[in-house]
Amino acid sequence: MKKYILVIALFSLIFAGALFSWQTVSLADRGLRDDLLLKTRMVAHALDLRQIKALTGTKADLNSPDYIRLKEQLTAVRAANPHCRFIYLIGRRAGDTVFFFVDSEPAGSKDESPAGQIYEDVPYRYRLVFHTGIAAAEGPATDRWGTWITGLI
Repeated sequence: MKKYILVIALFSLIFAGALFSWQTVSLADRGLRDDLLLKTRMVAHALDLRQIKALTGTKADLNSPDYIRLKEQLTAVRAANPHCRFIYLIGRRAGDTVFFFVDSEPAGSKDESPAGQIYEDVPYRYRLVFHTGIAAAEGPATDRWGTWITGLI
């Protein structure tokens, strides 16, 4: 009988430890996602809406002063935050096609997403932000550039 109680106590202890660990990881994940959304909002609010509205989402933007200024801003923000790999502004056309307006990569870089490039493998949950207008920290999601957690505003 004592052996049976000891096994139940040990199992209960392991279960409680696993539950505590899961809760700790879950709280840490929520905190990091909230922090990512805060930083994403700060970047979004720092951008000039007039400059964004002037973009066409095509290669014609590449020489636009508005595109160049936004690219400089995103590059500076990216350089100031080593935890971010990419910062980009995406848009959606009729038919639900998602594309890049501008990103933080140097022009000509192998990782650059130039103006108008279609985001072929955009995760479904990213599209939900366009449909609902509700900000989200999504991921991890994997595309051709890697595996990411993305703040979407």
